Amino acid sequence: MGKEIEPQGEWQANLERAREILSEIRETLILSWLKIHLTDDKKERIIWGERWGEAVKEEVALTGDVIAPAKIELGLPIANRNQERRIKRRAGKISKMCGKTPEEGIEIARRHIRVTKKIQHRLGVDGS
Repeated sequence: MGKEIEPQGEWQANLERAREILSEIRETLILSWLKIHLTDDKKERIIWGERWGEAVKEEVALTGDVIAPAKIELGLPIANRNQERRIKRRAGKISKMCGKTPEEGIEIARRHIRVTKKIQHRLGVDGS
């Protein structure tokens, strides 16, 4: 028996929902990274470090389990420039709210965008 193929619309809906969740995860990643580096309180660093670690695991799992397979099925490339701009803009705002420069938040976002791209590439998403 052949594998049942999900309709394109379902793949697209799954991808859109995963992107929304990934956006929330990235906000946690950016905020927790900034908080870790803003405090000298060891207990607070541990709490934020645990949040950051859990968010990284969620980011990796979501990318591997949903985003990469959906992009492969839909024939989409790794990069989505509009989404990347939104992520960086939001990261800059979060950074500014924490008393840091927007550029610091944007750099954190860039790192996480690179991670998800590497995962997608490894799983066979087109790199164009």
